[in-house]
Amino acid sequence: MAGPSQGLRPALEVANRFYRWWRARILERVFAALLADGDVRGALDWLLHYLDGTVVRAHQHAAGAPKKGPLSRTPKRGRRSAGRAVA
Repeated sequence: MAGPSQGLRPALEVANRFYRWWRARILERVFAALLADGDVRGALDWLLHYLDGTVVRAHQHAAGAPKKGPLSRTPKRGRRSAGRAVA
């Protein structure tokens, strides 16, 4: 029976190779060659750009923060004082 660490081994090997290639600038040369080839073939539209969503991050307080200003939701009602009688 295989242990849980054996399932991680291929992923670690891929990650190690990726970082080794990144540090050696191999990936930079591969990407440059792919871009050059696509440009020669006319397969690239240099006016069209995409932003990969994996690098777009919101501030840590962006989600669920109380809203302020004219576009905020209706204000929350405060609690009634325990000493006040409700009519």
